[in-house]
Amino acid sequence: MQTRNIYLARYKFILAIPPGLFVLGSELHTWQQLRFSSVHFAQISNRFALLALCVALCTTGYVYERRFAVWSFPALGLLLGLLPGFAAVLVINSFFEPGPPSHLQTFLVNWVLPSILWVAIVAVLIRHRYAFRMSLLAWALLGLLIVTNLVIAWPVNVWSLKSISWGGAWLLFPVAIGLLFASSHGLLAGMIVVAGLFWWANEIYDPSYAMWIWSSNYVAEAIVSVLPSVSLLIVSPVWTLLARSTRGRILGLLIPPLLGLASGEVIRSVMFLNTQREYSLDTWLVRSAGALEIIATIALAVVIYRLFSRSNVLAMRA
Repeated sequence: MQTRNIYLARYKFILAIPPGLFVLGSELHTWQQLRFSSVHFAQISNRFALLALCVALCTTGYVYERRFAVWSFPALGLLLGLLPGFAAVLVINSFFEPGPPSHLQTFLVNWVLPSILWVAIVAVLIRHRYAFRMSLLAWALLGLLIVTNLVIAWPVNVWSLKSISWGGAWLLFPVAIGLLFASSHGLLAGMIVVAGLFWWANEIYDPSYAMWIWSSNYVAEAIVSVLPSVSLLIVSPVWTLLARSTRGRILGLLIPPLLGLASGEVIRSVMFLNTQREYSLDTWLVRSAGALEIIATIALAVVIYRLFSRSNVLAMRA
């Protein structure tokens, strides 16, 4: 029986990657049809199919293991990114007429939705206030998030509370939810954060943005388009689940996203090398800040989960 359990544990990583494979296939299909990478997952049907897949994986894992299965963490992370957007669309489509966004719609998206996420974040912190600890490194990473968020907002002159509130809510929400699982799974809860930040990396940061205008190299465009899904949703979960040491899990959570985002930016830089107007210093700073913001958020989760699991003296189980 013990041999069988070890055998099954080693192959759980296979169950963690169906959402990533679905996203990858949908992105490649969309790119092949439209060659316009900023509209990945614009089709509502694709989003609903992914939502159904993630719900099925989370439910199956919970029924089978009587708790949220570790291999369902990437699916859970994707759900955290999908559901707020679905809620916003549902409210707007149900209570507002089609047309340009009104002041009320803008208020709901810019303030009410982030406020709900902040309430959830604070509720988690209050629940774990006795075990929760922030090291000096964690505070430094949190400060880095604020700085990078302001750098991203700088070109459009929105250095305001709204910028920090909106960006901070979407970035830190998966970190807070992952904290609920860090007490029992340690660093493996970081897979929720990595998958949850995929939406930020793919749609807000959007590594392939404008490449279809300035570059005729469609192979490079396709590679940059799929790097977030491959690195965050496929390579990172596989690496993290297969790792049998704390160091291996830390590297699995950090290295694939870092290489994926950095590689995409290097390819963009080469494609835009002779296009000063598009790839100016300002653009480079903003895009670098966007990639750094994603990596810093994952690093913050790794540091907090590591401290949290240590303070609770709990083993990190696969």
